[in-house]
Amino acid sequence: MAIISPFRGIHYGAHLAAALPDLISPPYDVITHDDRLARLARHTDSIVHVILPVDHGDVGQTEDYVRSAAHLQRLRASGALIEDAEPAYYVYRQTFTAPGSDRSLSRTGLFCTIDLSPYSEGKVLPHEETRAKAKQDRLELMRATQANTEPIYCLYEDPDGRAAELLATVCQADAMLSAVVDGDSHEVWRVDDPAHVAAITAAIPGRVWIADGHHRYETALAYAGESGLPEATRMMIVLSAFEDDGLVVLPTHRLVRGASAEGLARALEPAFDVAPIACSALAARLAASAGEERVGFGVVGPSGSYWLGQRDGDTGRVHDAGQSLEWNRLDVSVLHKAIIEPHLGIALTDLSTTDRLGYVREVEEAVTAVQSGDWDLALLLRGVRPGQLRDVAAAGGKMPPKSTYFYPKLWSGLLLRALNR
Repeated sequence: MAIISPFRGIHYGAHLAAALPDLISPPYDVITHDDRLARLARHTDSIVHVILPVDHGDVGQTEDYVRSAAHLQRLRASGALIEDAEPAYYVYRQTFTAPGSDRSLSRTGLFCTIDLSPYSEGKVLPHEETRAKAKQDRLELMRATQANTEPIYCLYEDPDGRAAELLATVCQADAMLSAVVDGDSHEVWRVDDPAHVAAITAAIPGRVWIADGHHRYETALAYAGESGLPEATRMMIVLSAFEDDGLVVLPTHRLVRGASAEGLARALEPAFDVAPIACSALAARLAASAGEERVGFGVVGPSGSYWLGQRDGDTGRVHDAGQSLEWNRLDVSVLHKAIIEPHLGIALTDLSTTDRLGYVREVEEAVTAVQSGDWDLALLLRGVRPGQLRDVAAAGGKMPPKSTYFYPKLWSGLLLRALNR
């Protein structure tokens, strides 16, 4: 069983409430070069000064991370950031509109700490592989700041809705922190009543699945081993329930060079039902088929688009003996093992080195990339269902790269946690 605990949160003071939209930010790994520079210039107290000393994807020099630590110390010394006197849980609610939708959604999470444990113990379950370079950058930042500067995002099972009910009760009061950024709202409530803390702890037993933040989790494990700091044996996370209606997982569509949509469609006719479809209808077709067990894809070319549907029987399916049944049934697994690898000649193991594959989030972006001539074709996927992620990870598997994009991201700067007490 994973062990969660309250902690003493560090957050912006009430006197900076009006400036909070300029102080918080998306997580470090989705901030572009230009966005980083803009956020640094927007406010001298922006959390980006702490979380991103160099562009994402780079590993900085020692002085870069020392500068981050100095910014954190300055923010605390000036009173811009204050630390709560007693441990607490913090409820985080995001209200947003998902891409391609006009419906307002809300997703609720719990800021807490989790006792770090190796994946082999089965308390914390990963679903993706990690890269050494990305972990080195986060380790250098942790060494310098001696803090959890951002939470990672994790999921838990709440089949009877008990935890959700407790968190919803908290959200009836006025929020401690509140900001609206680009139409999306971020609200945080503190929970320090001992009875309520105990009830929440009891309501979230069992295993925890990492949704976003594998690199930071593994970095925290490494830092706990080298630092000897008692507080470093726990890590700040945000927990949401698999059952939360606001849990949105977006797909990542593939762009391909060196192939034609028409040729690929012909080659796949023996294994899939192939039907022409207007580009303008692809997004709706993907949405309409969400939740269906039978796999389906969109294929976009410069002069035509197609819908590929899995047939009954054994065609167009994957039987990788080294993977679980749950892994073999994923849309993204079928895409790579039944289409991209055999028909386009790009192995799953070559994704980090090939220049023939690109990735985009939006259907419109994929269509534009092909019609502009920048790419030869696009392969459009449906989003992974949260239950699929749960089942693949529970079976000990790792999803293919670029399988999940949880939306919206947890924003940074709402809460931090010191490790050097």
